Amino acid sequence: MQKKKYYVVWRGATPGVYETWAECKAQVEGFQGAQYRGYSDRVTAEKAFAMPYESAPQSATKTAKRAVRRTVKDSDDLPITPSIAVDAACNMRTGKMEYRGVDTATGRVVFARGPYAATTNNVGEFLALVFAIALFNRPGNEAFATMPIYSDSVTALAWVRNKRANTKMASKPENAVLRDQIARAEGWLRQHTWKNPVLKWRTELWGEI
Repeated sequence: MQKKKYYVVWRGATPGVYETWAECKAQVEGFQGAQYRGYSDRVTAEKAFAMPYESAPQSATKTAKRAVRRTVKDSDDLPITPSIAVDAACNMRTGKMEYRGVDTATGRVVFARGPYAATTNNVGEFLALVFAIALFNRPGNEAFATMPIYSDSVTALAWVRNKRANTKMASKPENAVLRDQIARAEGWLRQHTWKNPVLKWRTELWGEI
């Protein structure tokens, strides 16, 4: 049985502690720069809410796993570490999108790009995933060439697997730079191979990236 989780919203429509993902999602979906995390019990969630977002614990799960070094063959009840997790945020009202990659164990931001205009969240998830793969396979980064990369986007995972962004993003002057990035990302995927496991982030167990 899936354990109950509590969700803390620091920045969203109405900040607070919520008992269901649906309630939390209603506060953060479409809210640019939303800040929220999931916790395994209410006491921890309320203590976290009393702190600034940057100082609050990542989550009960993440705190517990920091001391655990895992391999790709280990049980999947926790994310593999060391690893990176990527995600994107898009304000559906304005079309502004940002994407980033974070250290799965610590939450430290490894890279962040944006904001970009006139686009979609799926595009951001795709670009974040390709950026991470390409970053770990640059000359000099051999130590990261087999590090797992997580994404919570089924769409982005499929686009990377197919080496094509099947987006319906409208072509506009405001997103010309982004369209160029998509083309270059697709080209990179077609021209390269990589050993990094690209894995699905299990939001229902581990909370939001």
